[in-house]
Amino acid sequence: MAYDRYVAVVKPLHYTTIINTKVCITMIVTVWVLGFLVPLSPLILITPLPFCTTNYVNHLFCDYVPVLALSCEDVTAQENLALFLAIVSLYVPCLFVLWSYCKIILSVIRLKSVEGRKKAFSMCSSHMVVVVIYYVSSAMEYIALRVESISPEGRIFIGSLNFFFTPLINPIIYSLRNEHIKSAAQRYLSFKTIF
Repeated sequence: MAYDRYVAVVKPLHYTTIINTKVCITMIVTVWVLGFLVPLSPLILITPLPFCTTNYVNHLFCDYVPVLALSCEDVTAQENLALFLAIVSLYVPCLFVLWSYCKIILSVIRLKSVEGRKKAFSMCSSHMVVVVIYYVSSAMEYIALRVESISPEGRIFIGSLNFFFTPLINPIIYSLRNEHIKSAAQRYLSFKTIF
């Protein structure tokens, strides 16, 4: 989505030649292959481990690190590999998204018309807010799994942020681009401030 926005804003006349069927299929296949291969190596490493503690997973779902914590062997190497893979699979795309939006912002600043700038920022701002919320909640989840002093309920809550908060706020953010919803929100907020 960030690359699509980048091409639409920075190279609008070349959009149909750059974003073609081959590019779309390549991006889809890359995401699916990496989405399958990245979790495969930790799964192979966790399979032979003995599990001798409780079967209670201290997380919202059966994620790798909480299941790894149930093992009775030293799993420091596996935890470090999981953290490394999480950093690579989360923050390499994040750097690409930030690069795309930096290029977009630089291109938008060069636009001569104020209306063109407003339209370009409006198109990109909602996606950027969702991206920031997603990456911040993901970072909080992986950091919280490394901190021992957080209670089990706190870990479950932090783990749920990534899976509930972003999809919950996503429709709200994208609907604010609609003029009818903007005016209704402004009327509602001005009505609330009166009382």
